[in-house]
Amino acid sequence: DVISLSAGKFYSVDITKAITLRGAGTVTDVEKNIHPTNIIGDINIDIEEGVTQSLTIEGIYTKYDIEIISGLKNAYFIKNRLGKINYCSDTASYNNNHFIHCKITSGFTAQYNSGHNSIFFTNSYIYSLKTNLCTIIANNSIICSSIGSSNSLPALQLLSNCIIYNSILVGHH
Repeated sequence: DVISLSAGKFYSVDITKAITLRGAGTVTDVEKNIHPTNIIGDINIDIEEGVTQSLTIEGIYTKYDIEIISGLKNAYFIKNRLGKINYCSDTASYNNNHFIHCKITSGFTAQYNSGHNSIFFTNSYIYSLKTNLCTIIANNSIICSSIGSSNSLPALQLLSNCIIYNSILVGHH
C-alpha cells in the first residue's frame, strides 16, 4: 500500500505494516510556496517478523522520536529529516535498513544483536551515532559525536563494527 501525504502537518500513527509513506518533502521555501510534510508525535514501527515486503518512508519531516520496536528488514528511509531513531530490541533482526539522503538531528541508537543486523547510511547526516557494536556501513555521510556526554565509552569505540567510506567524522577522538 502507498500512502501519499501533501504538505502540511499530520499527527503520527504507529506503523504495523510494510507500507510506502510518501510526503511532499522536508524543505520550506515561502517564496516558492514549498512546504514540508510535518509529522507531529513519536512514531512506533512494529512490523511482525517474517514480513518480506519493505517499509519505505520518503520525504517527511519530524523532530520527534522513531522507535523501531521489532525486527525490521529491507526498510528504506529516503530524503527525510528525522529526530531520534532508536532500534529498541537487542534480540530482533535488522537487515538491509537503508537511510539515503536523510538528516537525523537528535541521535541514532542501535543495539547489538549477535551480528543479525545491517544498517546503511548513504549521503546522510547523523548526529550522535551510538551503535553498541552493531554493524553499520556509512558512505558519503557526516557522523557527529558529542564528546563529554554521559556515555562512558570513547567515541571511536562506539563506532567499532562500523565501516565508514568517504565520510566526515565530527567530534570523534
